[in-house]
Amino acid sequence: MSSGSRVALAMKYVMWEGSLVSGDESSPVFNFMLFPECVVHSEVAQRMQASECFGRHPCEFEPVSAGFLIVDGDGRIAIGGRSESLKLDSHPDDARIIESMGYAHGMGFPSRKKGASSDAKKT
Repeated sequence: MSSGSRVALAMKYVMWEGSLVSGDESSPVFNFMLFPECVVHSEVAQRMQASECFGRHPCEFEPVSAGFLIVDGDGRIAIGGRSESLKLDSHPDDARIIESMGYAHGMGFPSRKKGASSDAKKT
């Protein structure tokens, strides 16, 4: 972000990865939650894990990255930092995933889950 950019929005986020299952194939899918800076990352994660999987079944979502998000006055997204409460870093792809949500709904990115197969179907 350039030093002359005006900050329009500063928030925290948690990025979730899940698997949408269709027949014998499983595809990674990402979703995220934006929330005010005064809220703790782990509190959001606990509430989201208690929800019904964002309304998608069958699936299992888990937090894979977390940090801070800034949207400048021109609509550009910058992410960074680390969630100390979740012990998760932000990830370079997080900004692209957030920007893509209106188009790709978090699909088409490689899995980040620990132990996930690199052969997972990419959409």
